[in-house]
Amino acid sequence: MARHVVDATKISGLHLAVLVSAYRFFHLPSPTLLLVPIGYCLVGGVIFFAIILNEQLKRVHGGNSRSSDSRSTPLRALSMLPMDYGLLCFIFALLGWPSAFFIIYTLMFLANTAYLALASVKWFTDMRRLGDLPK
Repeated sequence: MARHVVDATKISGLHLAVLVSAYRFFHLPSPTLLLVPIGYCLVGGVIFFAIILNEQLKRVHGGNSRSSDSRSTPLRALSMLPMDYGLLCFIFALLGWPSAFFIIYTLMFLANTAYLALASVKWFTDMRRLGDLPK
């Protein structure tokens, strides 16, 4: 449980730190762009808790907590790259060049949002199937 608390804190805290940094130190062309780290914070939190909830519900209902089609392929690994927390941390090396950082950060946010949209369809389908399992 402690690991989940730390993970939830780092997911939210990182994006809130970007928000404060962008507000104080970046010269953004529009203050509307400050919505990017706020949105990223929301998307990151929803993804985290959806994954946790999905695994827990599958475990409770006797289903596999891991998908049977979860074998790794180069295409799957590449498509999951924007979800990698290490890659997100790596782009902070560009923080000294705020415009480049914010562009890549925004692209990562858009990729994570797309992942959430696509994964939600699968997760909700999986949850509907759990209702069909014998108790």
